[in-house]
Amino acid sequence: NIAKEVTLKNKEGALDNAEKRLGKIKEIFAIVAVSPRAAGLEQKKPYIFEASVSGGDIQKQFTHVKELLGKEIKIDQIFETGASVDVAAITKGKGWQGVIQRYGAKKKQHKSRKTVREIGSLGLCCFFFA
Repeated sequence: NIAKEVTLKNKEGALDNAEKRLGKIKEIFAIVAVSPRAAGLEQKKPYIFEASVSGGDIQKQFTHVKELLGKEIKIDQIFETGASVDVAAITKGKGWQGVIQRYGAKKKQHKSRKTVREIGSLGLCCFFFA
C-alpha cells in the first residue's frame, strides 16, 4: 500500500479551500506515486511525479482528481490504446565497469602482455566517440 510508504501533510479543509480558489487556477496537476512492487520492479522507494490533468474546464478537472484521490488507478483507465505518452525509466546500475563491459570494446589477443581485458586501441570498436 502506497500510503504506508509515502506520508503527505493533509490539512483540514484543504480541498474546500482549493475549490474556493478555482477561479484563479489555470492548470491542475496531480501528484502520482507508483508502487514499484505492484508494477513488478525491484526498486524499493515509490516513484513520485507530477502529471498534468487535461480535458474539460478547470471545474471538471478538479472533480475528476478529487474522485481519484487516494485510489489505485490502472493504466487503461487513463490512456487509450495507441496513444502517445512520455516515458521515464530507471537504468540498471552496473557499478564501476572496465572498458570491455562499459564501451563494448573487443578483448586483446591471448598473447598480449599482462592483461586481456584492457583497451588495445580505439579503432572501429568504439566509433560512437567521434
